[in-house]
Amino acid sequence: MEKGDLRFLGRRVTGEDLSMIQEIVTSCGGLTRMELASTVCELLGWKRRSRSLKARECREFLEKLDAKGLLMLPEKRAGRPVGSRTEVPVTERGDPGAVPPEENPLYDIPATLNDATVSRLNVLCSTRRLGECGSRPA
Repeated sequence: MEKGDLRFLGRRVTGEDLSMIQEIVTSCGGLTRMELASTVCELLGWKRRSRSLKARECREFLEKLDAKGLLMLPEKRAGRPVGSRTEVPVTERGDPGAVPPEENPLYDIPATLNDATVSRLNVLCSTRRLGECGSRPA
């Protein structure tokens, strides 16, 4: 990729465009690569037909410019290792039935709630079995 023949998705990138990109990257050093790409897209009008920014493609373009020495991107931020999974430990409060009904904030539901509201509360309830959560006291 020569400096005089830069293309972004088939569109020629002018020397003026490149200067603007370099200035953005230099002056906004605290931003992530994606934030820089979004900023470049906004200022240069690089959008899809749906009007969303071409930020991912622009980030890849910026990385190519970085590899060619035409600008210097910030280091990639550390992320999770590839293939790692997030595990949520099961606690006593997360165990269905571990919380007595009187400690459940949804146990004492006012009688004025209609069945649709009770159904929505049942779906949201995570400490009781479906159907018990929104049941009205006898």
